[in-house]
Amino acid sequence: GASWSTVEELTGPSSGDGWIVHQFDISDVMTPGDTVMLRFTVADCPNGSVTEAGIDAVSVVVIECEDDDGPPFVVHDGGVATRPYSGYVDPRRESDNGVDLNQGVDTLTVTFSEFVRNIGGADLDASAFTVLSTGAAAPAVDGVDASANPEVVLTLSGPLLPGSWYTAIANVEDTDANPIISEGDLGPGVNESDRVDIGFLPADVDQDGEVGPFDLLMFRQLVNEVVAPTEGAIADFADTDRNGEVGPFDLLSFRQLVNGVTPATQAWSGATLDAPRP
Repeated sequence: GASWSTVEELTGPSSGDGWIVHQFDISDVMTPGDTVMLRFTVADCPNGSVTEAGIDAVSVVVIECEDDDGPPFVVHDGGVATRPYSGYVDPRRESDNGVDLNQGVDTLTVTFSEFVRNIGGADLDASAFTVLSTGAAAPAVDGVDASANPEVVLTLSGPLLPGSWYTAIANVEDTDANPIISEGDLGPGVNESDRVDIGFLPADVDQDGEVGPFDLLMFRQLVNEVVAPTEGAIADFADTDRNGEVGPFDLLSFRQLVNGVTPATQAWSGATLDAPRP
């Protein structure tokens, strides 16, 4: 109360005109803080002894704007949160009986930068995702588990088929209705904000898009921990029999894939992916 600043001077209504709302921004007058006081003074002008004032519902409102982190995007972190990671070529076996192409990636965990929903505000469901392929038939997204959103698990209608690249594209928005940015395909080696690229070529352990002698060398180096994968986990490359762990049978399974021995459906030696990474 050492000093006062006039906020506004009001001439009240005549009797019977009811309540009038007045408001002002404290920061226009002084720096807000815990030493600020509010004082009301009522006076006749001129002195007619007919002035009254009623004060009700005084409130101090703090308006804060949350930082908008921008539109959501797929977290590309090398296979830690989004699995399989974008750019991964699955080198594990494609069949458990040598006939049916019944083994391969059939679920995909996509982690977004923030909570996401369908465009328009509806709860996240399969309609928000599309799968494209460079050649083989692309599966549909059959189901979405968003219980841990922004980590979202997609269930595909079937496993990815060998020989092609597949791209899972998200068409989602955040809770502020900011849609994910779609820049399309930006070319090989680029992680786009709205999609994940996954290839499938059995025995392509070194991820170069062709099955050759260096795949066996890379397999041995990974199993013996001579090298570590730059992305993903060792099992993503060396668990060729898909039993959930890396062991002696994975080398046997790798040789079966290369030579076309059951449960391999063909000899994958010399095989290539049908296109570069999208």
